[in-house]
Amino acid sequence: MPGASDAALYWGFVALLIAGVFAMPAFPSQDGAIHLYNFGLIESLASGDPGRGEFFRVEIDSPIHLALPRLGSLLIGWLPAWAVERLFIALHVAMLAWFAVAWLRAHERAPYPGAWAALAFAFPWSLFMGFYAYQLASDIALLALVAAWRWRDASLLKLAGVVWIAGAFVLAFHAVAAALFAALIALLPVVADRDRAIVQRLVRGAALSLPILLAILSILSSADGEAPWRWPDPSYAIVYLATLGRFVFQGQLLSALVVAGTFLFLCARRESLASAPYVWSSAALLALLHLALPDALGGGGYLTGRFAWWIPLLLLPALDCDETSGATFDRRWLPPALALLSIAMTIRLAAPSAAIAAEVQQGAALHPIDGRISAALFDRDPRSEANLEPLRHAVAWFAMDGGIVTTNYQARERFFPVRLTERAARLHPDVDVNAAWETDWGRLPLDALLSVDAEEADRERLARNFESVWLDSSKRVELWRRR
Repeated sequence: MPGASDAALYWGFVALLIAGVFAMPAFPSQDGAIHLYNFGLIESLASGDPGRGEFFRVEIDSPIHLALPRLGSLLIGWLPAWAVERLFIALHVAMLAWFAVAWLRAHERAPYPGAWAALAFAFPWSLFMGFYAYQLASDIALLALVAAWRWRDASLLKLAGVVWIAGAFVLAFHAVAAALFAALIALLPVVADRDRAIVQRLVRGAALSLPILLAILSILSSADGEAPWRWPDPSYAIVYLATLGRFVFQGQLLSALVVAGTFLFLCARRESLASAPYVWSSAALLALLHLALPDALGGGGYLTGRFAWWIPLLLLPALDCDETSGATFDRRWLPPALALLSIAMTIRLAAPSAAIAAEVQQGAALHPIDGRISAALFDRDPRSEANLEPLRHAVAWFAMDGGIVTTNYQARERFFPVRLTERAARLHPDVDVNAAWETDWGRLPLDALLSVDAEEADRERLARNFESVWLDSSKRVELWRRR
């Protein structure tokens, strides 16, 4: 990139992204709002809040997912919820940007401009998904993979110490990221350590990865209940794989194909395949897992969707964009152009959802709920492209300071440290919010209700027991208080 420092341009753009994280009026993330609510909930329970203590209790029976709630509950005691969210997202941006540079350098590749491709693939999906525990676990896992690669020739004891400590940190945030990290670590000596016999390499890989996998299995087997296993639709998995990670907002398929096609144009060179066997092997392993695994431990979303964006990140050392083709075309501009296109498309397509989320947060600030509130989704079309999950969890903003969210799904998840008390579980059954039109909301012990996409007949039925006090400008989200 003539006329400027490559590093200055890259880190300047990363700084601009972080500034944008703090400047955005709202993040329409899938789970973000309810995570922030739970941080405050844990902090208030630790402070002995009797109102919330009647409904919720903290029960730590698994180290999985414990790190994020603990960290978030500490921060939310000092900072407003929106600032805690922005800190986690900014940390995610910085860590992934750092990984891209460190991963390329670890493979003795020039970090620029190849690191820009990481921005193109990692952020369009992960910036808005709101799976903060998984995101931070992934970041730690990828950075630990860089360290393991650099120390791959060290003694087994020294390398195992680094890997196991890193694995424990990753597992404290999310089990899926820890399992993927273990799989990549098992592959590392098998592919990269050519000086040892294959049996020695296999033993070394097993010694590094098995303790992490056994810890995960032990925790999962001791937890109550069983995780649902749903096999993903083949077309869903193929689209994910073909685009190297589908983006979170509808309508981005074309831009995803453009980004993926350009990435393959940069990567698909015979010398790159020969000189980077581990990155190709690890990406292929994730691709196979991506197609083969069912949805278990997904926490509300397809498991494979969680790690699709790891695949192009691991392939970064195979990038070859230093050659100039023709008199006017410099391949070094392609990764930055890729990043700008990808992130710009995400922002453009996210803007309407962000605007609704910002308006809902403003409405929540004007109409806080001190009692019990639930969310009701009236969308009757299973093929709808409405971005419903962020609107469902937006109910948390209305109860952020002291209210009770009765559709707090983490309180019903076995790996989250917040549980409903027995009395609260009896009073508030796990209502199917996707069948809101079939529920007699007036019979439930609720003080308020947040309806999403209610039709006129639904509103007339709700008006028998509730009074509408706020409606957003798009007429999708409405707050009702009991009469």
